[in-house]
Order: sequence, then C-alpha cells, then structure tokens
Amino acid sequence: MKVTLILLALQVFGVAENKFALNCILQFKADAVIPIYFDNDNCQELAVKNDTRFYLTNQKNISLFQINFTEEDCQFLGCLDIDNKPPKELLFRQKKDNRAWVHIYSENRPINKFIAVNNTKKTGIWDGDICDAKLLDINNDYNKDLILNINTAFEMQPRGILAYDLKNNKELWHFWTGPSPKHLFVVDVDNDGNEEIVISTTAVSNGSIINGFSDQKSYVIVFNKYGNVLWHREIGGSFSDVLCWVGDLENKNEMNVVAIECE
Repeated sequence: MKVTLILLALQVFGVAENKFALNCILQFKADAVIPIYFDNDNCQELAVKNDTRFYLTNQKNISLFQINFTEEDCQFLGCLDIDNKPPKELLFRQKKDNRAWVHIYSENRPINKFIAVNNTKKTGIWDGDICDAKLLDINNDYNKDLILNINTAFEMQPRGILAYDLKNNKELWHFWTGPSPKHLFVVDVDNDGNEEIVISTTAVSNGSIINGFSDQKSYVIVFNKYGNVLWHREIGGSFSDVLCWVGDLENKNEMNVVAIECE
C-alpha cells in the first residue's frame, strides 16, 4: 500500500509540473456510473444509477433511455450480447424476499425475468448476491446460456456458480463451494476450441465445506461447461483473497491464469 501511495503522489506532482488543469465542474449526480460497450460504435456509453432508476447516456451526457424498478435493491449486473445482434442486452440483479432475481432488457424493453437463487433462509435478510454474469453455450443448441457468480458473506450458502438456460428458462446446473466466489471468467484456457469457466474465491472462514472446497482456504478453480472441475489450485489460507486475471500474458497465443494472494 505504501508503494501505491508513493506512485500516485509522483503522478500528481508530474501532472502539476505540466500545468494540467483539472475540470472540477459537476456534470451529473449518480449513485453509480458504469462504462459499457452497448452498441457497435466502439465508444463506451454510461449506465447511470439514480435511486431505482437506470439511465443509459452517451459521453456527451445525452440520455438515450431510462429503466425504472419498483424496488430500491436493484443493481446493474452486466452488458452482454445474448442474441448475437446489436445492441447488447442489459442485465440487472434484484433482491426481494430472500430471492435474487435477474432482469434482462433489450434497451428499455424487458425480455426476461427469472429467479436465479431461491434461498431457503426462514428469517432475517439473506446477505448473498449475484456479482457477475457471463455467456456460454452449454447445451450445444447454438443459444447462449448464462453463468452467474453467486456469493455470500456470513450466510454459508448458496455460494458458487450457476448455469441458466435462457431459451428454455430453466437452471442447467450449479456447483456450490465452501469459499465465496470472487472473479469469473469464460475463456478457452487450453486452446482446445472449448471455453472453460474460471473462478477465484475468498476464504471467508465461517465453516462452510462443500464439494471438497473449504472456506478456510482460497482457490482458483477451472470447470468445463458442464460444471465438472477440471483442475484447481489452493492459493491461501483463512481470510485470504485471490485476485485473478486470465489472458495471453506473453503474447504467445497461450492463455495464462494469473492469481494474486491477498490477506
């Protein structure tokens, strides 16, 4: 952390020496602003959240359309190309009555809504969440299915990944783990022409052990598209966290899984 702060300080002084002026004028107020590639113009748009409303604006702050939700606990989940034609679809997560719903919109028109997690907790508020979403054709029907990254804090379950068939509106499979998932990737790791699912996890250490994975440890886990574990690597112990990145690190047309242990 000290190194990071020093580097940031040097960057600020470098900017000051070049007499770079900062624009401190308020452009707009928002609870969250997420840059996304919504259409095919290679220029990012902005998904802007205000209370229960989401706006899609361009970089000139011109609003393209608005999506309203009736409940406050709704978060932007992702911008994914589900139907293979522009623009992309917008995904939102909504929590209500210990359930996590996924809403899918084509621009401001709702096209799908389903329960991703139906928690069995009887009392209190479930502290789980859906933190990421990716696409993968799981059942070889040339339609993209959804991979969801589901985690919890003090609640032990459900934690893990869940595959959902968007065409037939049904769950395909899920794989629950003891540790809480953090990062999610869908990529062809071994260059065999088939994409794999890669997750990193957090060792929250509150006593959950499922499918051989304990939340006293953190891991990187690789699955095939049917939810079978291909390989895994233990990274750290209790309260450790794994930051993960997947890509061609050395420009050799070979995928690498890079994991960083944090405590």
